[in-house]
Amino acid sequence: MRALLSGEGYTVQAAVSGEHALELIARARPDVILLDLELPGMSGLDLVRALKRDNATRDILVVAITALSHREIEAAALAAGCRACVAKPIDALAFSSFLGHLLGAT
Repeated sequence: MRALLSGEGYTVQAAVSGEHALELIARARPDVILLDLELPGMSGLDLVRALKRDNATRDILVVAITALSHREIEAAALAAGCRACVAKPIDALAFSSFLGHLLGAT
């Protein structure tokens, strides 16, 4: 994912935990967050909820990435505030097009 996005001109930062992600997001104020729902230390859903409660981060686009492709998981991600939920494995070309469309729509 990092190689694909970096190759297309995106600046990519990776966090090692939910807490680390919150620190990076507070400093960088990204346009979009690609969020694996399975994080060490804090669930991805809890991280999204924390972002949406904060006025400074509530408008950042969040796309959930998960290996667990179930309707309940997708519904929970959308209810927490994610714009979309994408199941692994990810088709790189389709995802790149999706991300460009998503960022162009904001």
